[in-house]
Amino acid sequence: MDNRTNETHHTPLEVIVIKSTIFIIIAIAAVIGNSLVIIVISQYGRNATQTVTNYLIMNLAILDIINGLFQLPLYLVNIIADRQFYGEIGCAIHVQIGGMGFIGSIHNLMWIAIIRYLVVVKSKKLQSRHAYYCIGIIWATCILVPAVSFLGWGKSVYVDIEKGCVPDWNGNSISGIARGIYDAVIDFAIPLIVITYCYLFIFLFLSRKRRDMICDGFQSPTAMDKANVTSTMFIIFIAFLICIAPWSLLAFIIIPISKVIVPDGVYFTSSALVFCNSAINPVLYAYRSKDFRIGYKQAIHKICRCRYN
Repeated sequence: MDNRTNETHHTPLEVIVIKSTIFIIIAIAAVIGNSLVIIVISQYGRNATQTVTNYLIMNLAILDIINGLFQLPLYLVNIIADRQFYGEIGCAIHVQIGGMGFIGSIHNLMWIAIIRYLVVVKSKKLQSRHAYYCIGIIWATCILVPAVSFLGWGKSVYVDIEKGCVPDWNGNSISGIARGIYDAVIDFAIPLIVITYCYLFIFLFLSRKRRDMICDGFQSPTAMDKANVTSTMFIIFIAFLICIAPWSLLAFIIIPISKVIVPDGVYFTSSALVFCNSAINPVLYAYRSKDFRIGYKQAIHKICRCRYN
């Protein structure tokens, strides 16, 4: 059984309303914001945004929309019902969708890091088909990795403080321990190692390149653009880590090891922060990129004009 407490209790109505409102706001922001990202890349990005990296950004936006449309509502139903609303099959589906969202996001960030490494350090000229290959691998991974539950390896359990279903990493069984290691390696270790390696060598390369350009008295616009795009994607990765870190520490380290009872508000805040990651990426794109800011304005203007015509 999951080490988090699974004792049910009656939640005050005002707490249910506050939690539900927060999740609804996050879901709406995630869907609207990431829809704008997709519109900008597909319709308004004829120049800078038509890159392999941005096809992967579009794929990340699709994953975030799925979180807003499907994963968050599953939690919301349980919050409002103040219990597990759906049965065993629904619980397994919840774990599958949650796994797809998390695994898809971190593996998407991993492939973005790989692409940036190939473009910046190795000076590879990539085409659209390379993005399609990466996207195909990402979706195969995020669908197949959590699907082992349907094949009989482990089961899904409802955890009351989570208000959702999670894989049963039963520490008392070899199968449970193996499942936990399997998830930790594929979901965390491999992507984090690859991402760290890629960005470390990218920034070392850019640092040497910058010193050479200063010595030569010349700054290449192409090199500066590559550095800006890479920095933006690194910020997206750091934001992802910041959002998932509190929940990961509570769920996988603090509670299982120390056996402490975490206040419900603290655990909910960490969960909400995880979902906030699906909503903040469009804001970060706008903050870092003039192309996205212009694209957002054009898209919103066109949508509003069509609505009132």
